[in-house]
Amino acid sequence: MRNYEAMFLLSPKLTDDKLEQTIATIKDTLEKNEAKIEKMENIGKKMLAYKIKKFKEGIYVLFNFKMHPSSISVVKKSFGLNEVILRTLILLKE
Repeated sequence: MRNYEAMFLLSPKLTDDKLEQTIATIKDTLEKNEAKIEKMENIGKKMLAYKIKKFKEGIYVLFNFKMHPSSISVVKKSFGLNEVILRTLILLKE
């Protein structure tokens, strides 16, 4: 297993309930693919440098986790199908 850091940019139009539900969905997706979540941080709403899907701001959520490298592509695809997730960046931590 390797250490990863994932930053999710979520739609700014999410209500608090929907935001918590989306974060739970992200967490469940990671855990279904045998990830061990070490840390989750809701950074909050920030202005974007440029528009993404017609939004000028977004909600940032950071996850640190351990996962097998073979599962990363599966996880990326499932996050790409979620309309509420505007962008996903998964980096290998050294």
